[in-house]
Amino acid sequence: MGENKTLNLNRVVINGLARMRFSRMDEEKNGENIFRIFSQMVEPKLIYNIVTDFSKVKADLSVSGVNFYSKDIKDIADEIVSGVIFYAITLGDIEKIKAKANGIFEETLVDIIGTCYVDAIRDFFRSALEDDMLIGANFVPGISLDIEDIDKIDRVLNLSSIGISQNEYRVMLPEKSVCGFYLTYEENHPEKRGDCSTCMARGFGCNLCYEGDDDV
Repeated sequence: MGENKTLNLNRVVINGLARMRFSRMDEEKNGENIFRIFSQMVEPKLIYNIVTDFSKVKADLSVSGVNFYSKDIKDIADEIVSGVIFYAITLGDIEKIKAKANGIFEETLVDIIGTCYVDAIRDFFRSALEDDMLIGANFVPGISLDIEDIDKIDRVLNLSSIGISQNEYRVMLPEKSVCGFYLTYEENHPEKRGDCSTCMARGFGCNLCYEGDDDV
């Protein structure tokens, strides 16, 4: 397994991506103050590791002795998976931003906009890698992986290197910190989604999609 890498996060681009996500909620005018605070105070960090030495058999994925199980992994044909990209993202101390909010409504906006920022960083990260590789499904502890898999990802990435820890309830700290992994694929994905004849999952998982929405 290679060394962990970091990515230079262009704040201007990420701020724009986060605004685009927020604007879909038709609340942009209400979030201007919080976006201003985020642009001044957010301290985003991302660490990742691209692994090509792995084993995948149906629902089981093994990387350097670290084993993951997911029924969604089973839905992807073994022979088309070429690698695993582990990642972790944090926005730094969100509490400092909450302290600048005016009232409960803006505190709620900090939570919503924080999620937009995390998803924007994932968009930026994925876009930065897609020129060199074909990136597929995203697997996240507590959603498509067991919540305990945070510990396994920690063994790969050393989450504390970017200031991420967990409390006794397995909540990642600071707030709005996430981790997970993407699978990379051997083949070109069909341009037309929903074309069963060229499905990368070989018909094993109609619930999977190349460009699914990411959740925090």
